[in-house]
Amino acid sequence: MTQRHQLEQHRQALKEVRGIMNSMKLLAQMEIHKLARFLNAQRALTSHINTVAADFISAYPDALPEPSESKTIYLMLGS
Repeated sequence: MTQRHQLEQHRQALKEVRGIMNSMKLLAQMEIHKLARFLNAQRALTSHINTVAADFISAYPDALPEPSESKTIYLMLGS
């Protein structure tokens, strides 16, 4: 009887875990959908920035740095 009770408790715990996992999966899918919309907007913005930069360089070619210049750039990301 005790073993049956333990198995039933284990089965119930697994059902709860499955519910939690399904909820997490749904939240992840919602986030992916939301980020996909932002990705399209960012791609459009990047394309526009590239067009503006090309127009600027074509009008002001002297604005480009000398080819021999070499600079180190550090990019730090954080949250």
